[in-house]
Amino acid sequence: MKYLRFFQIWKLAIFALFIVCVPGCLFTPNPYGFINAIISAIICLIIATSPILSDILYIKTPAEKLWKRWAFVEGEKAHARKERAAYGELTPTYIDTELKYGLFAGATNGKYRTTLRRCSCPDFKKRKVPCKHMYYLASKCGVETLK
Repeated sequence: MKYLRFFQIWKLAIFALFIVCVPGCLFTPNPYGFINAIISAIICLIIATSPILSDILYIKTPAEKLWKRWAFVEGEKAHARKERAAYGELTPTYIDTELKYGLFAGATNGKYRTTLRRCSCPDFKKRKVPCKHMYYLASKCGVETLK
């Protein structure tokens, strides 16, 4: 059930929609023949899995490998974000270390969806380097040490 929380709703909706189409492709009489019905079913399965494939690969990738992409980030600003993550200047509402995923309450009633690759907070959207939410999640996953 926790996997449903990880995937975004629109991705699950597309997945469900196309999975429901597969039996229709196979069992509805097709004027073009059974081979075309099979091809249609395969296309439906490909379309169904394409939006969630990157998320599935993310779940399967070890946290160390995901976090390694940020090894180049250093300096005072990165250190300041690590300190804010360490000393509680954020409000986690849900953390799942197995899925490497977290939800945080924002300062202005926003909710931020955070992974080791990205965060929906304004800071990450602007700078494209780890924010305090990502540092916090990385520390909970055991790939970052906060002081």
